[in-house]
Amino acid sequence: MDFAYPGRFSSWSCASAMYGLRTVELSATMLFLDVHDTFLSGGERSSARRNVLMPSFVARWKPSERFSVDGFVKRSYRMPTFNDLYYTTVGSKTLDPEDAFQTDLGARWTALSGSGHTLQFNADIYRNILKNKIIAVPTSNQFRWSMYNIGKVSVLGADLVADYAFREGRLALGGTARYTYQSARDMTEGRGQIPYIPLHSGSANLFGEA
Repeated sequence: MDFAYPGRFSSWSCASAMYGLRTVELSATMLFLDVHDTFLSGGERSSARRNVLMPSFVARWKPSERFSVDGFVKRSYRMPTFNDLYYTTVGSKTLDPEDAFQTDLGARWTALSGSGHTLQFNADIYRNILKNKIIAVPTSNQFRWSMYNIGKVSVLGADLVADYAFREGRLALGGTARYTYQSARDMTEGRGQIPYIPLHSGSANLFGEA
């Protein structure tokens, strides 16, 4: 059979800097990724090499112990896995790496803290622009999926989380509620929301121990 027998060598190099004041923290990172793949093609050993710089900048403002605002801007680069590329009937050897520009702005607020009670709220809003986004979709057989790239995807989303906990002695009670809005649109051909990413989603859980 025409197996690819792939191999991959990856290396990461990183430089970072951080600056902090009483209420402000700033950090910047430059990550360099170098990936060298080898595989069989037409019975001969071939190779491919990719390298990319991924800068990121993170800022945090904490005016009090109970409230903070943070945000980041960064580039992310995702290489297809061997399963994405070569897994039988699923993988696609023509997959390109996923390249993303990501921004996020969030706030953290501890509304209640004391007498065993803790109530926290987290909120984030984010915007991502992705090139060659990798997704999986089912074929005519629901048990067989295939991988492919979407040329350009624009994502606008928000996460809201509320977390409550109560502890007294051996008794502990609490719960978490989460809501996510995520508009992930295929901008290549204007097809709207991309498959298998819900526009609205949420979850809730409760816990207790004694």
